[in-house]
Amino acid sequence: MTKLERKWWFVGPVATLAVIITQYLMDSVGILHQHGLAQMTIFILCVVGLQRAFSLLGWLLVLFLSPADKAVERTR
Repeated sequence: MTKLERKWWFVGPVATLAVIITQYLMDSVGILHQHGLAQMTIFILCVVGLQRAFSLLGWLLVLFLSPADKAVERTR
């Protein structure tokens, strides 16, 4: 995990968005309640995958919006 991924203001929205999108996807495919082990496993894998994807997008957004001289310092 990067320093950014340890910040509460970054993790909170990313995790919330991942859970909301996962719940929407689970409802779309007809899994309304996660009662079985297989359904919970699919839910957890979907949340983790989406959380990592949104974390990457957020990290790239922060890197893109940061001043150029600070971005160069981070790569050294």
